[in-house]
Amino acid sequence: MADAEGFVQLCEGLQKKIIEEGQGTASPFIGSTVHVHYTGRLENGDVFDSSRTKDPFQFNLGREQVIKGWDIGVATMKKGERCELLIAPELGYGPSGNPPKIPPGAILTFDVELLRWESEDIGPGKDGSILRDTLVKGVELENPSEGSQVQAHIVGEHEGRHFYDRDVIFIVGEASEAGLPDGLDTAIQRMCRGEKSIIHLKGTRQTYGASPPIEYQLPPNAPVSFTIFLKEYKKVTAHWQLSDDEKIKAAEEAKERGNDFLKQGKLKLALKKYQRIEELLEHRYSKDAPSEKRDALMVAAYLNMALAYSQLNEEVETVAACDKALKMDPKNVKALYRKGCAKLSFADFDEAVAIFTEIRHIEPNNKAAQQQILLCKQRSKEFEQSERRRYKRLFAKKSEAEPAQESTSKEIDADDPQPCTSAEHEA
Repeated sequence: MADAEGFVQLCEGLQKKIIEEGQGTASPFIGSTVHVHYTGRLENGDVFDSSRTKDPFQFNLGREQVIKGWDIGVATMKKGERCELLIAPELGYGPSGNPPKIPPGAILTFDVELLRWESEDIGPGKDGSILRDTLVKGVELENPSEGSQVQAHIVGEHEGRHFYDRDVIFIVGEASEAGLPDGLDTAIQRMCRGEKSIIHLKGTRQTYGASPPIEYQLPPNAPVSFTIFLKEYKKVTAHWQLSDDEKIKAAEEAKERGNDFLKQGKLKLALKKYQRIEELLEHRYSKDAPSEKRDALMVAAYLNMALAYSQLNEEVETVAACDKALKMDPKNVKALYRKGCAKLSFADFDEAVAIFTEIRHIEPNNKAAQQQILLCKQRSKEFEQSERRRYKRLFAKKSEAEPAQESTSKEIDADDPQPCTSAEHEA
C-alpha cells in the first residue's frame, strides 16, 4: 500500500515510487544484462554516487553483482521507467556501510532509470546464438552435464505458435532423440535443478537448421524459443573421478551407443559418443594399469570418428582422426585407407597414391587399395587434362584481346582523351 510520499513497499526493507512510467508490460529477467542511469543519495540528501555524468551502468540482474535492494527493485521495472528505490540497510550495505561514502547502517535512496536490457548470453563464445531469460531460479551448483539423464517439461514456440509441448526424459548430448535442437544440449547444462527459463535459439548450429522436422511446420533456419522447467536429473561422475576400470566400462558403453547411432545414420550423435571415449581414455591412468583394452577402444573410436566425418564430408577432420589412430597403430589399414580416400577428395593425388601403396606393402593382396591407386592415377590424368584445357582457353582469350587493345589504344591517343574505353575494360 502506498504511503503519503507515494512509495509502495515491495518487501521488508524496500520501497519504490514511480517517477516516470515505462513502456509495455515486460520486465527484465534474472540474468539479464540491464543498463541503467542512477543517482544515489543519503538520508540528508547528499549525493554519494551518480552515473548521469558517465556512461550508463550495467550489471547482470539477480546474480548478486549489486546490493540486494537493486536486484529486487530493478526486476519490477519496465523499459524507460524511472523510479526511486528507498533501501534499508539490510538490503543495502548493512551495518558496516561502505566507507567513506556510505556510513554504517545507512538508509539509501536511488533514482533509477531503466534504459534497456538484453537476455543472458549463454552460447559458445557469447555469440548471441543461445540466450536465456530465467523465470525461476533453481538450486545453485546443481547442473546436469553431458551424459546426464534429465526430466523436464518443455514448450517450443516460433512467432507465437507452440509447436512442442511435452514432458520429456533424455540424455544431455542427445536432445535430438527427443525432437529438440542441438542448442538445448548446450543450454540445459547451464540450468539448475528446479529452474524455469526461456531459451532463445538462432543460427543453423543451434536451431533445427535448414531441414526442421516436418511435423513442426517450421521454415528453414527458423529462430525458436523453448520454455524449460528442469525437474530432475541424474548426475554423471566426472571422468577424472572414475577409477581405471570405471573409465573402461564407461568407454565401452559409449562405443556401443556410438555404433548404434552410426548404423542409424545419426552421425553427429555418434561422434559425440566417440569423443566421449577420447575424453575418458586419452590420458593414461595409473602406471600399472593394463593398456590393451584402453588402446583398442581408442583406436576403434578414432576409426569410427573418421568414418562419421567422412560421411559428413568433413575431410580435414577425417584426416585428423586417422592420424590419431595411426599414432597409436602406424600400420592400421583402415586408418590408412580412410586417410587415403580423404586425400583423394582433396585432389592430393601423390600423397593418396603413397598411402594406398603403403597399404599394399602391409597387405599385398589388398584389392581395394590397388583399385584406389588406379583411380588416383586416372583422376590425376583427368585433372591435368582439365587444367591444360583451362589454360589453353585463357591464352586464347588473351591473344584475341591483344589486337583489340592495340587498336583501342591508338584511337584513344588520336581522338579520345578518356583514360579507358569499355572495350579496354572488358579485355
